[in-house]
Amino acid sequence: GRGELVFVGGAHPTRDVSLGRFDAILARLRAHPRVRLLPPTSYDDYLSLLAEGGVALDLMARNAEREIAYTTRTVRY
Repeated sequence: GRGELVFVGGAHPTRDVSLGRFDAILARLRAHPRVRLLPPTSYDDYLSLLAEGGVALDLMARNAEREIAYTTRTVRY
């Protein structure tokens, strides 16, 4: 009964490359009382949000973009 999951993300603003694969999980997260969904945000706001939490998880599958973004995501976590 403690804590909160803050989910930051969403469909790409110009093209949803997920093709709806995450609709069901997003609906489940929206319905959960201990989950807060936030849209993609500026880098500075994102860093401030990370500083508030005790744990951060990157749920995206490994891909080329993730490899390039390693220093701005995983190291910041």
